[in-house]
This record gives sequence, C-alpha cells and structure tokens, in this order.
Amino acid sequence: MRTRNLTKTTLCLAGSTLLAATLTSFASTVSVGTLTPFTGGDSGEGLDLSGNIIYAFNLGPGPTQTVQGVDFAAAPFGAPPTGLTTSAPTHFDYSTANPGGANGANYGATANDSALGTIVNTVWYDANWTLDLAVTPGIQYKLQLILQEAFFPLQITAGRNFDISVDGGLAVDDLALGLETNGANEAGADQGLVYTYNFTATGSSFQVALDDNPLETGDGNAVLAGVVLTEQIPEPSTIVLFGLGFLGSILRRRR
Repeated sequence: MRTRNLTKTTLCLAGSTLLAATLTSFASTVSVGTLTPFTGGDSGEGLDLSGNIIYAFNLGPGPTQTVQGVDFAAAPFGAPPTGLTTSAPTHFDYSTANPGGANGANYGATANDSALGTIVNTVWYDANWTLDLAVTPGIQYKLQLILQEAFFPLQITAGRNFDISVDGGLAVDDLALGLETNGANEAGADQGLVYTYNFTATGSSFQVALDDNPLETGDGNAVLAGVVLTEQIPEPSTIVLFGLGFLGSILRRRR
C-alpha cells in the first residue's frame, strides 16, 4: 500500500492554448521539484541546457541528438551508456507507431526543434521501472526529466497515469501524460513537460522510479523520453561563508 503526502500542492498551469482545445488545467500533484511545459528545443522554450551538464540521455532506440549544443547520448535499454543503469524497461518509437497518419511530436523547423522531436519520439516505458544515475556524494545537481505523450489521440481517452519518485520519495502523483501534454494529431501547438529537481547527492547513485498508478484505469505505462543531469556550482556567497567558517575554525584552534 503506497502512502500519499498530504502536503502536496496541485500544479495548475495557465495557457490552455498549449493544450488540446478542450483542456484547461493539469491534474498532477507535485510534492517536490517542479513540473513545467516546454514547447521546443530552442533557448527560452522550456528546457534549461546551460551549465555543467554531466549527463544528457536520449532514451529509447533513437540515435544521439544535439540540442543547443548539448549531445543527448543514445541510450537503448539493452545497452545504456556509462553513468546510467535501469531495471529493464521496454523501448518504443512514437514516430513509426501510426503508419500513414500523424506520427510523434513536431515542435518546429529549427535544428534544435527537430532534434528534440526525435528525442521525445523515442522512449523507455513499462508499468514499473527505475533508472539510476552515477553521482558524486556531496555534489549539488539539477535533474531534468523530459516527458511527452507523442502518440496519436488514443492516449487522451485511454489515459496514461503514473507516478514519479526521486531518491525513494514520491515526487509527482498521478501524472496523466496523455492529458497534460500535446502531441500528434491534436489541436494546438505540440508541447511536453519537464520535471526539475535539485538535490545534493548523499551516495554514489541517485534513483528515479516510475510506477503505474494502481488507483487509475487505462494504460498506465510510465513513459520517459530524456534525462539531463547538471552539476550545480555553489553561489559565491556560499563559498565565502564556507571559507570564513573554515578560517574561523583555524583561528580557534590556534588560541
């Protein structure tokens, strides 16, 4: 029996033009981190690809793709790249799932948009699975999970509800990906979601778990298209305070 965090806040995003015409809000609840939309691969369209990126993975059967100068390494489930391990999900390519019809997400005509489209159209999925990232204890990181339901509208009615947990704690409850993103053959511009979580590593591995929500009906397969892990550089004020504290400890020892 899974427990629910009573302090969770409901994430409700304005701007229904980013969704199908009949949708006006999001149903997911977020306990830690943030869940925000992205509308393409260019700067300012929702993904933060600045800073010291440690890992960027294109999950699924797709090839390595470059977005804003960042290489998203190909990560087939049978041979994940260094730094990434998984409990063995399945992979899927949305762009070939509907022969003769609308296939996958299309964010626009720029090179970054096209590359991101390829990333979100190739995914890992399964009912319950985990991925583990190799990290360094004591280092601060920012995790970004790239989420998109890029299938044709079948998934709007069938639903695709799953939970996201980070480092053993429930982070996003009841993510209805088919309702909360916009993809092939749907009204309005295509858009996905990015889940962002900042943390300080306490061990050498950080785990993300994706679980079919047993309280929901329909297709609950947990779907993930891409992962970005960025090392956070401490603010200068933090470094100064640490230095002053260290200096103070030395002076105390000399007295």
